[in-house]
Amino acid sequence: MSLTLMETRVLERLQCLPRDRIEEVVDFIDFLLSRESTPFLAGRLAASLAQLDEMDLPVLAGDDLLSREPGRLPRHPGVRPEA
Repeated sequence: MSLTLMETRVLERLQCLPRDRIEEVVDFIDFLLSRESTPFLAGRLAASLAQLDEMDLPVLAGDDLLSREPGRLPRHPGVRPEA
């Protein structure tokens, strides 16, 4: 089935639905689109984590974080403090 024919069928069916059902269809389409983008986002996350790993930052355990005052975490030498 061609894309144009599918689009026509979808539009014909949408025109038969009440507004609240059309909103549900739009929500479902958004859901499907989010599933399509998940592999892309997972790839970006993996790349970011790899870059973080390459920075060779010291590992902070939960106890290290709890024993420090807020805002007093050790900084990586290449990172400037926030103004």
